[in-house]
Amino acid sequence: MKKSLLPGALFSALSFFVAPCFGAPAPAAQIPSPPKPSAAPVSKPANKSANKTAIPQKIKAKPAAVSKAVVAAKKTVVATKNQPKAKPAKAKAAATVPAFSLDSKLDSKLEKLPNGVQFVTRPDKLAPRAAISLVIRTGAAEEKPETAGWRRFLVGAMLRAAPQGFEPEAGQPITPQNEDLPRAAEKLGGVIGATVGDDFIEIYVVGDSKRAPELLDLALALWQRPRLSDDDLKAARESSQNQIDADTLDTASKTQAALRGQLFRDARGELSAYGLPDYGTDASLANLTDEKLRALQQSRFANARLTVAASGDFDAAALREKLKNLPARALREPATPFFAAPKTTPSLVVRELPIPSAWVFVSYPLEGDTKAEAPALRVLAAALGDSGAARLPARLLKNQPMGASTLASSVAAQFIPRRYAGELVIFAQTGPQNVERVKNVLLDEIRRLRDAPLLPTELESAKTYARGSWSLERQSVRERAFQSALSPALGGALDASFPARLKSVSGAQVQNAARKYLKSYAVALVMPGE
Repeated sequence: MKKSLLPGALFSALSFFVAPCFGAPAPAAQIPSPPKPSAAPVSKPANKSANKTAIPQKIKAKPAAVSKAVVAAKKTVVATKNQPKAKPAKAKAAATVPAFSLDSKLDSKLEKLPNGVQFVTRPDKLAPRAAISLVIRTGAAEEKPETAGWRRFLVGAMLRAAPQGFEPEAGQPITPQNEDLPRAAEKLGGVIGATVGDDFIEIYVVGDSKRAPELLDLALALWQRPRLSDDDLKAARESSQNQIDADTLDTASKTQAALRGQLFRDARGELSAYGLPDYGTDASLANLTDEKLRALQQSRFANARLTVAASGDFDAAALREKLKNLPARALREPATPFFAAPKTTPSLVVRELPIPSAWVFVSYPLEGDTKAEAPALRVLAAALGDSGAARLPARLLKNQPMGASTLASSVAAQFIPRRYAGELVIFAQTGPQNVERVKNVLLDEIRRLRDAPLLPTELESAKTYARGSWSLERQSVRERAFQSALSPALGGALDASFPARLKSVSGAQVQNAARKYLKSYAVALVMPGE
């Protein structure tokens, strides 16, 4: 993917197509913000699903800095092979100094506790810091047209105050009247926040290693006993309404709605799950009374399946003991949503924006469970738009015969994994006179992937890029905790196993994935306007 030439407003929006995923980049996936992947966070003092709230979930892609990321990704993969050895202090001691390697972070373990909680540990001793991620499996399938947006509404209200009755130190209780949530976390030497993705709600804490058990207590209390006062709900309702109003004027949000509105409808033609607006509608917000939201918190959130992951320097036994003491819950699962296939001839939805260039988006629904094929689909996306031998840049960004200008100035491809139906989104920035030609090139490259396997050089280049980007997206202890919790929370393999799964991908597997999933599609255009 080349550096985007998009003007500021649309450029930042092009992050919606990345989302956190089953070990794949997320990361994620607004005209390009998978999943979430996936998901900007409802309250991330610092972070991603994507837009975890936004996962995607307005998915956040990173079209800028991609050219640098490609180089960095390749360097990451080979870095551990070229570490210099330390000179021996004495002739007899020829030992080498252990070199830092991403592989030192791949020691990951999953435990299923008797009460149903999944606990993932991913330790390292790089710094006296720890991050803990609680991924609660409450996703878009829990929303209906009449309750659309309730998860973001709820999280917005939760983040306004410390949970009810939380007492971090003996004799010093925190009451709802005198403590806000960030201050409660600061007293424990950390920060707390939450994100909302396509298939989850996440609560996370990051802080000093010694206070990790108390930070976990704070996160668990926020999940089970949020304050949700009338004032909290009033402020969160106003925030959701403001976001709904802003989305009606935002080209990125409207383009995302145009694509997903074609892909994710039920048998009656109504928007379903991932097709529903992130923050709902005026009607759904009005329908969500304070009493209904509190009831949804108890029935759909506090009783949902919990996965907890810890990354960094922490006492696993202390955290495990706290999780074991949680009561077992009668876990409930939503009905699997049904998505009708898009029309054979997809409609073109044109959105106008006062810019000189146009954007072409083609989105393929990946129906069903894609966890097994996630590595192949990630390699497929890299082979299309990201790697050094990627096909779309080769066809659209190189000079044309007879000195003609390039057909596009920016191209990208994004795999967005989800629990029930992911997406493969490919898009390009071009001149309005080239829109039809560029659209045909995008569709033709998908056809080529179905018809024949990748060449060996293409396959290796794509796998190298995918492995490098996976590494770069997990540099922070907070991100490693989130990704470690997300994959098993949605029924996938451990996140730390993803590099090995990428390595085993074959050209035939990529072709089979293309044949299986890349059939029907939706198209949206962003055209210049007044």
